[in-house]
Amino acid sequence: MRYFRRARFFLVSVGIFLAFPSSSSPQQEDPPLWWNIKIAVECWGEYQLESREARCTGTYALAFLWIGTIEKDDADYLLVHRSCDLTRWEIEERLSEGGSLKSLSKEEIADKPELRMKYILKEGGDLFFDFVIKGFDVPKGFPSRSFYLSLPASEENGDQPGGINYDDFIKTGSNRIVIEEKKFLMGHVEKTFDWAWSRQLWLQDPDVPVFQASSHGTRVTVSVSSAPKKTGGPEFWERRPR
Repeated sequence: MRYFRRARFFLVSVGIFLAFPSSSSPQQEDPPLWWNIKIAVECWGEYQLESREARCTGTYALAFLWIGTIEKDDADYLLVHRSCDLTRWEIEERLSEGGSLKSLSKEEIADKPELRMKYILKEGGDLFFDFVIKGFDVPKGFPSRSFYLSLPASEENGDQPGGINYDDFIKTGSNRIVIEEKKFLMGHVEKTFDWAWSRQLWLQDPDVPVFQASSHGTRVTVSVSSAPKKTGGPEFWERRPR
């Protein structure tokens, strides 16, 4: 009988221990309040204009670095801009007209590309990025026959700069910039996208037929990492992106 009572006491003690676990047991961590994001866009391309009057060719290379954050907004996400830098810009143009040759460098071409990061869209378990790089008219050395220089845009972008549907002229790769939500919720994620774009056009001018062409290759790298899991306190709110 004494042995039975001792065993019964042991079982009761185990039940109490399981019902009230030790305070040192691991607890589930709160998710980050926001995520840091970097989007790097690289592009290198060329354009051409040819007619009986003149022939012009141009080459260029550019790179942008966009930095911001994404924050939970109920079931969606809010994209917050912090900075956008044109980290590389090179352009050169060569014009042959009437037996003479002329060259323009980036110091003589005032126009520059402009990256516009518009928003992110959540569909199912994926986040899609919407951006466009605004171009300008080329060639600068032959403005009477100039045309709009199309620069990279994501598949989500609905703008049609220069009246051109950008997606229609992608030859290889994909400009669908998307990351899986579950991957960046687990921590750092980095993804790269590549594509080639090309467009050629003959203008049926009865007097002076004109050939226009432009093409470029693009690489976009999206990097997302969770912010430090800090809670409250003046120091936290001073560092938190606005």
